[in-house]
Amino acid sequence: MLRIAICDDQTEFTEHLYKLIKESFAKYDYDLAGIQIYQNGHTLLQDYDTGTKFDIIFLDIEMSSVSGMEVADKIRKMDSDVFLIFVTNFSDFMAASFKVEAFDFLVKPIFQENIDEVLTRCIRKYEQQHGHVVVKTNLGMATIYLNHVVYIKSDLHYVTFILLHQKEPIRSKMTLNEVQQLLHPFRQFIRCHQSYIVNLDYVQEITPQKLFLNINDLVPMDYLPISRKYTDSVKKQFLLFNLKTGRFSS
Repeated sequence: MLRIAICDDQTEFTEHLYKLIKESFAKYDYDLAGIQIYQNGHTLLQDYDTGTKFDIIFLDIEMSSVSGMEVADKIRKMDSDVFLIFVTNFSDFMAASFKVEAFDFLVKPIFQENIDEVLTRCIRKYEQQHGHVVVKTNLGMATIYLNHVVYIKSDLHYVTFILLHQKEPIRSKMTLNEVQQLLHPFRQFIRCHQSYIVNLDYVQEITPQKLFLNINDLVPMDYLPISRKYTDSVKKQFLLFNLKTGRFSS
């Protein structure tokens, strides 16, 4: 569940941005823990000092009491993971935003499509950073971080998780249907064959019968088969995934 903060000293704008964010999340099958509004950077920093944290902060640069850039610099020292999104009337501050590792930089006026696009990328990045599953292996329980999973293959009564940059795959006594159910909340994983589930993050190209991976020989196979049963759904999900993540433009 994502926690979002808006920090801007213009009440009319914070209300506008609040509505845009709510409308974006209404389109997603994704939980929003809440949106907290701050009228100045001092209050936001006070909350951070007491342990409050957010996943995403929309931060105005040109606030009267303390600049958004100063607020961002102090927050970044306390929280290396939060997505900082600057909102401003001018583009002149863009270069400075890189110093605090801003996720994005939006110039007012802000429209629904701007928020939809940036939140889609935030959610995608958040899932990459935080998504994981725990499975039972012959050696005990193993935590698998999903951004490392290239594909999963079925082998009799076991499944094997093929991981990037890891020589030894992880095997678990499960069916591929059980894995598919386990990975259902994570939209980057799709079934392409009776024996394979693939992470779309690592898919470069699809043809009628094969799905090519962009992994530069770092895993045993650089392509996977697509069975006729899944052809249409794979094409559709591949296109939607790339449109949402910005790899293709509409």
